[in-house]
Amino acid sequence: MDTQWDRRLEYAALLLAFVVVPIVAVIILRVTAIPRFDPSRITNWAVVGGVLLAIAAIALPAVLLTGWQSAQQSTSEEPPRERRRS
Repeated sequence: MDTQWDRRLEYAALLLAFVVVPIVAVIILRVTAIPRFDPSRITNWAVVGGVLLAIAAIALPAVLLTGWQSAQQSTSEEPPRERRRS
């Protein structure tokens, strides 16, 4: 039963991240937009840089946490050994 609840929670988080957040961002930008802002002045490099920053902001913590989790699992599965003295 708990796994079904966890799965629903994961789906809700994905829905929030991919649907609700962009819609709210667009609404906020429409309401609070600067009147003289011209979107045609945004360069392609700015868009590419923004996308790369967003990907890095998502991927870097995921990679770090995955490495940490695998290290935790590997230490918990290994039998205890004697320490070597250096």
